[in-house]
Amino acid sequence: AAWEKELSRVRIQGGTDADRRIFYTALYHATLAPTLFSDVDGRYRAMDSVVRQLPPGTHNYSTYSLWDTYRALHPLFTLIQRERTIDLVADLVRMAEESPFGPPIWPLQGIETRCMIGWHSAVVLAEACAKGFPVDAARAWPVFRTRAFDNPANGLGEYQKLGFIPSDTVGEAVSKTLEYAYDDWAMATL
Repeated sequence: AAWEKELSRVRIQGGTDADRRIFYTALYHATLAPTLFSDVDGRYRAMDSVVRQLPPGTHNYSTYSLWDTYRALHPLFTLIQRERTIDLVADLVRMAEESPFGPPIWPLQGIETRCMIGWHSAVVLAEACAKGFPVDAARAWPVFRTRAFDNPANGLGEYQKLGFIPSDTVGEAVSKTLEYAYDDWAMATL
């Protein structure tokens, strides 16, 4: 019943029974993550490994594959899971403050894996802000600014100095240049 309610947020017409089954199976898979990562009493293990307490009515999440999800999943959530989007956006801001690594990149089970490039949590926040969701940009900005401007690691030094990352000095140079530029744009919109 819970899944029927969740999946019924989107109604489709046309196609075959197989097409509709494929669509709703994909929608089911899309809504599995991010996963809830807080106890029923609001306690959670934060990105700095400290056990913290959430305000009533809020949640902590994990399994944010942001490099994979900022392009389509989070924009979809702004359309079909508006109340969850508000919670996810507040969670990303809180995680940015609590993580020793700054803005979330790929949080998994309460830790930052740093296994992808960029910090696309900025994009999720900018998208939500552009669509009228409450985003505490003033609270998020110092953490994102530090990550983008005060850290020369992962090619950021070259990117800041040259405006791009030379491929003969840093691995994944073209991808990193593209990702950092897009994340910079997202931060500028905040």
